[in-house]
Amino acid sequence: MIKNPIYYLNQAEGIFYPAFDKYLCKDEQIEIDQGEKIRLWDSLSFQGGTHYTIHWAGKVDVGSYDEFLAFLSFPRDASMKVTAVINGHPVFLTERSHGAENPVELKGSFHFQDEGEKLLTDLFLELDSPNERNVVILSWLGLSKSDCLEKIEKTIPHWNDEWDREIRKDCVGTIDKNMVLSREEGEFLKAQVKADNKLLDFYNRNALEAMKIDHRSIIREYVPQPTGMYRFVRERDRGRVYLEGPILNLAIAGYLLDEAVYSRHAAELILALISMKWCEGPVCDMKDSKFHHVCFTEDHMLSEVTLAMGFLGGMFEDSARRRIADKIQKAWMIIKEKCREPGYRNFMNQGIVGCRGALLGAVYLQMIEGGYENEIQKIYEKHTQLVDQYLTREGHCAEGGGYFEYSFSTSILLWHVYAKYTKQGWRQVVPKSFQKTGRYLEALMSVNDPRGSRNPINCDRGGEVMTLLLVFMTLVCDFPEGNNYLLARFTGNKVEKIQKSFDMLFFLYYKKQLELRPCYKAEKEEIAFEKSGFLSYRHGSTKLLITAERNPYTGHFHEDRGQIVLQAEGETLLPDLGTVEYGDSRSLLMSTQSYHNLAYPEGLTMQPESTAGKKAAAAAAYPITEELTIDDMKIPEARILFHEVTEDAYIFGVETGILFGTSIEGRREGKLKENSLLLKDIWKFPEARSLNVNFISYHPWEIKEDGKKINSGNMTLVVASSSPAWFEVENGMVDHAGKSVYLVRIRTEKAVEQKVESCIVWGKKELSDKNSGEENRRILQEMLDRGGTIRIEKKGIYEIENSLYIKSHSHLYFGKGVVMKRSKTSVGSFFLVNRGAFTRKWDEDITIEGLNLVTNGVEARENAAVYGLTGEVSLFCIKKLQIFDFTCMDLPPLSFGLHVCTFEDIRLENLNIQGRKDAVHLGTGKRFVIRHGIFRTFDDPVALNAHDYAVANPQLGWIEDGLIEDCFDLPDKETTGYFCRILAGSWCDWYKGMEIQNSDTVVSNGRIYRAFQQPDGKKYMSVTPPSHKAGMEILDGIHWVMVQEGSIYNCGCRNIHFKDIHLQKEREVALSIHFDHDRYSRSVYPGSEMPVQENIIFENLIVQNKVGCLLRSITPINTVKFYNSVIGTPKNGNSRIRLETLQGQEKAYGKSILLLIGNTCFGEEFPVVDCEEGREYEQKGYGNLVLEEEVGNYQKKKEG
Repeated sequence: MIKNPIYYLNQAEGIFYPAFDKYLCKDEQIEIDQGEKIRLWDSLSFQGGTHYTIHWAGKVDVGSYDEFLAFLSFPRDASMKVTAVINGHPVFLTERSHGAENPVELKGSFHFQDEGEKLLTDLFLELDSPNERNVVILSWLGLSKSDCLEKIEKTIPHWNDEWDREIRKDCVGTIDKNMVLSREEGEFLKAQVKADNKLLDFYNRNALEAMKIDHRSIIREYVPQPTGMYRFVRERDRGRVYLEGPILNLAIAGYLLDEAVYSRHAAELILALISMKWCEGPVCDMKDSKFHHVCFTEDHMLSEVTLAMGFLGGMFEDSARRRIADKIQKAWMIIKEKCREPGYRNFMNQGIVGCRGALLGAVYLQMIEGGYENEIQKIYEKHTQLVDQYLTREGHCAEGGGYFEYSFSTSILLWHVYAKYTKQGWRQVVPKSFQKTGRYLEALMSVNDPRGSRNPINCDRGGEVMTLLLVFMTLVCDFPEGNNYLLARFTGNKVEKIQKSFDMLFFLYYKKQLELRPCYKAEKEEIAFEKSGFLSYRHGSTKLLITAERNPYTGHFHEDRGQIVLQAEGETLLPDLGTVEYGDSRSLLMSTQSYHNLAYPEGLTMQPESTAGKKAAAAAAYPITEELTIDDMKIPEARILFHEVTEDAYIFGVETGILFGTSIEGRREGKLKENSLLLKDIWKFPEARSLNVNFISYHPWEIKEDGKKINSGNMTLVVASSSPAWFEVENGMVDHAGKSVYLVRIRTEKAVEQKVESCIVWGKKELSDKNSGEENRRILQEMLDRGGTIRIEKKGIYEIENSLYIKSHSHLYFGKGVVMKRSKTSVGSFFLVNRGAFTRKWDEDITIEGLNLVTNGVEARENAAVYGLTGEVSLFCIKKLQIFDFTCMDLPPLSFGLHVCTFEDIRLENLNIQGRKDAVHLGTGKRFVIRHGIFRTFDDPVALNAHDYAVANPQLGWIEDGLIEDCFDLPDKETTGYFCRILAGSWCDWYKGMEIQNSDTVVSNGRIYRAFQQPDGKKYMSVTPPSHKAGMEILDGIHWVMVQEGSIYNCGCRNIHFKDIHLQKEREVALSIHFDHDRYSRSVYPGSEMPVQENIIFENLIVQNKVGCLLRSITPINTVKFYNSVIGTPKNGNSRIRLETLQGQEKAYGKSILLLIGNTCFGEEFPVVDCEEGREYEQKGYGNLVLEEEVGNYQKKKEG
C-alpha cells in the first residue's frame, strides 16, 4: 500500500492526495467502480451513471488532524456520501445532499477510540443522481485541525492605516504615465463626457457601484477571483468583488468627472490589491508543487493596475508608488517567463493573452524607470507570431468564439499601447491575419440578437460580444456588420450598460473613425472556411452552422466535428450547448460527442486532437521546456466535401469518420430549404456497429405512436434508416447559460453499413399585434424574401423593429385596418427599402399597396444605411414601381415619406402624408406619376431634387417626363419650403487646391464624389483627389463619398407637368425652380456651367390662400407654361413671379418664356414679374380671364 505524505497548506490544513498535480499524486490510487476515470491537466474526473463509488486506497497517518477535507465538484441535483476506513474500521465522515456549479468542500470529523496510530487507508465517495450521466471532478483530498482554523485568519494581511497617508487628500487623478491617452486626448474626451448627460450618468453609475467595495475587508491572502476561477478558490475566499474593472472604473471616472472621491478609492483599492498574492489560491501556491495556473491572475491584475495608474497621476506618495512598481515588476517577471516558454501556449489563447500583460508591464516600467525598450519589441514580435499561428489563413479560430474574444479583446490593448509607444498608426501594428477574422466572427453571430451575440461553438459561454472587440473589429477587420450591432447598443438615448468604463472610453476614442451606419445584409449569405472546416449559411433569419473543423493543436476543443446548429423562427432550434464554468462538472459532459447535434459510432470516441497535442496540454500548469511544432501535431482531420447555395436550397457534405479510425468511413450530407432540413448520415465500418444520431432542443421530445416521428416545440423530426432504429430521450442537461435542454438519440442496430435520414421540419409563425417588433420584422421579412404577392389582411397594429427589405417582382398588399408601427427601439434608417438600394443593381416590378405607416418618431435619416437615402419608404435603383394608397400621418422632422431616386417608370397614387418633412422626394429618374395626393407637411409636399444636400439623395442626374396630378397642399399652422421644389445643380472636375464645403460635388477618375461635412459653412482645401471605388474616404479632412460612376457635370428637371394642384396653404413661395446656396449646400460650384430647366407646365393650378409668390426661379429655364389655372385669389390678387439670379452668375442666364393660356387672374391679366438684373423674360398670354372685384359672382373685366 502506498504511503501518502501530507503536503502543508497552512498551520491548520494539509493535502494528502493532490489530484491537481499529476507529479505528486499517483492516479492508480483512486478508481471508480462503474464508470471511467480521466486524468485532466488540473484534476481527475470520474464519469458514470446514476450511481457509482470512487475509491481511494492508500496510507495516511492522520496524526493531530481531526477532520477530513475534500475539494471537488459534482452535479447540483446529485448527493454524495463519504465513508472511510481508519485503523481498519469503517467510519462515516459526511454526506451532502446536493452539489453546485463550482467545487464544494466536503468536511467530516474523525472519531478515534484511542490515542495510538491513526491510519486512514480507504475513502469511499458514493454518488447518487437522478441524471443518466454524471461527472465528479476531484481537485484534492486533505485534512484539517479544527482547533487551528482561527489561526489562519490571523495570518491574512490587513489594511495598514499608514497606507491612508500615502494617498494624497482631496486630489483628483491626472493623466500621467498613461499608456492609452495623451493629455490632450484625455482633455478632449473629458470635455465630450461632461457635455453629455448620458455619459455622465454612465461613468457615475459604474463608479458608484465600485464605491461599494470596502478596501479593508476585501483583503485576504489571495486576490479576489471571477467565478470562472472558483475551481481553484477556497469557499472562504469566494464572494468578494473581482477587482478587474472596478479599479479602472473609479480611476477613469475620477479623472473624467473631476471627482476626488473616485480617484481616492481607486488608489485605496490598488494598495489593497498589491498587499495580496496574485494567484488563484493555495493549489497554485503550494510549496511542494510546481503547479501554477499559467499567469492569468498576474496578467489581469498587472493590466488593471498599469492602466489605472495612467489616470491617477499625483495621487500617491513616493513610498506607495515604489511598492506598486515592485509588485508590477514581480508579476511582469512571471508573465514574461511564461510567455517565453516553448510548446503548448504558442498554439492557443494563453500565449496571446499573456503577451498583453507582458507588453503593458514593460511599457509601464519603461515609462517609470527605463531600460525595457528591447523587451517591448520582443514581446510585440512574439505576439504577432502567436497570432499568425493561432489563426488560419482564412481567418478561422479553432478554439471557438469565446477564446477568440478573450485572445483578441486583450490583444487590442496590446496593439493600442504598442502603437502609442512607437508613434505608429494602429492599422500598421495589427497583424494581417487578424484583419481577416471579421467573417469568422460574423459566421458565429446569432440571427436572433440584433445587439450581437455569438452562437456558443466549442468552449464558449455565448452572450454578447464585448463592445471593445466590436469597436475594434468594425474599424480594422472585414466586419461591416459590426456597425449594426454597435448601433443597436448606442443609438438614441440608449447608453450601453457596459460594466467596464474603459470599453466606453475606447468607443468614444475611436467613435469619429467608426462613422457608424447600418450595414445591409443580403437575403442569403454563405461564409465558408473550406480549408478550416467551418460553414455558416444564412437565409433571412434562418441560420445553419456546420462544423468539420481542423485539428485544434493544443487548444480547447469539443468532440463536435460533423455537428449542426440551426436557428429559425426567432429561436435556436438545435443549439450547441457551449460550456458552463470549468469548475462545473457538467462542462466535461458538454464537451463530448454525446451532447452535440451529430452522428457517431457506438463504442468509439472522436479524436480531433493529436496525441502530442494532448500531452502538451496536460503539462499546461508546469514549467515547459519541450519544443513543439505543428508537424508534431499533424493527424487526419475532418473536412468539408462540398457546399453550394442553389436557387431554393443550401446543400453541404462533411466527412468525419476518419476521426474515429482510419478504417472508418462516415459522412453527413444536408439540404436546407425554406422550413426544413434533411440530413443523411452515411457510415461504413470494418465490423458491425450501432450508429447514434443526436439532436438537442430547448423543448421536450415527444415520441409519436409510429416510433418514426418525434416532436419538440415547433419542430418535427422524421427518421428513416437502413437498420432498425429507435429513439432514446435524455433530460437533465443544460446549456452554457444554465437553460434546460432535451436530447433525443437515434440509435440503430449493429450493421457494417449504416444510413440514417433525418428530416426536420418546423412551423412558420404569423404576424401578430401581440408580437415584439423584432418578431414581426423577422416574420414579415421572410414573407418578403419569398417574393411574389404578400398579403397582410388581418386588422391590427403591427409593431416593426428596424428595416424591411423588398426585392424585385414583389406585390406587398395591406388590407383595411392594418397599421404598421415602427418600434421606438429601432436604430433608425428606413422602414422599407429595396435590396437594390445597397447593391446598386436595379430592382423592378415592385408594388406596395395600402401601407398605413406610423413612424412613431423613428427617423429614417438617423443611421441611414445608404448615403443620401432618407425616406421612411425608400427605393433606389428601381424600375416599374407602383405605390398605391399610402398613408403616413406623423412624418418626423428629418425623414421623407416616400424617397425614390435613380428610377424609371414609377406611379405613386392615393397618398395621404402629414408631418414635418417632405412627403414625396424624388431624385434622378425618368417617367413618373404622382397622383391623388393629400399633403400637410411643414416642409415640401413634393421635391424634385435632381441636385440636393449630400444627405438627401444618393445620386445626381436629370429628372424628366413626369406628371404631378390632383394634389392638395393643405393649410397648416406653420411652414417652410414650397409646395414643390425643383432643384438643379452643376459641378466640375476636381483640381488641386479647390475649396470644398458640405455637399460639394466633383468628378474625379471617372466617378462623382460628394463631400459629407458638417453644415457649418466651413471650407476645406482639397489637395488629394478622391479615387476610391465605393463608400467613404477621408482626405484632407473631407469625407468624400463615391456616389456614382460616370462624368456628368449638371442636372435639373425637364418635361414636368403639374395638373389639378390645389394650393390651400398660405405660403411665401409656392413653387421654386431652385438652386441652394447656403451652409447646407451650394448647388452651383464656382466656375461650373449652370443647367437650363426645360418645359415646366402648370395646368389647372388653383391658388386658394395667400401666396405671395406663385413661382420663383433662380435657375435658368427656357419655358414655363400656365394653363387654365387660378393665379391668385379675389382677396389677395394675383400671386407674383420672381426671376432671380445666383450671385456671380448674372451673365450666364438666357431668356425665359412665360406662357399663360386660359387662366383666371385678378385685377391684371399677367401676374407681376419681379426680374433681377441679369434675367430676361418674355411673357405671352392667350384667352386669360381677368376678374375685377370680390362681390357676389366675379365680374368679367376683360379677356386677354
